[in-house]
Amino acid sequence: MALSGPALAQETVTYQYDALGRLVRSDVAGGPNNQVQTSIAYDPASNRTNYAVANAPTGPGPGTPPKPKLIVVPLNGFTIIPIK
Repeated sequence: MALSGPALAQETVTYQYDALGRLVRSDVAGGPNNQVQTSIAYDPASNRTNYAVANAPTGPGPGTPPKPKLIVVPLNGFTIIPIK
C-alpha cells in the first residue's frame, strides 16, 4: 500500500527579465524560502552593479542538527577532542 501527500518544501519562483534578457528580479512563494526576493541592477555595459536579497531566512533551518564543537591537537597526527 502506498500513501501520498503534499510535498513539504513546495515553492514557486517567479523570474523577471529586462528587455535585454537579463534577470532583474526573482520572488519565491512557499517552501523554506517563502517571500525571499532578489533584485539585480546592471550598468549600460551589462555589468552587475547591485544584487540585493530581501527576507532571506537566517541560521539553519528547522531540524538541522547543530555542528559539533571540536579541539584538534596536532601531535603525532591529529587528535580530535569533542567539546560538549
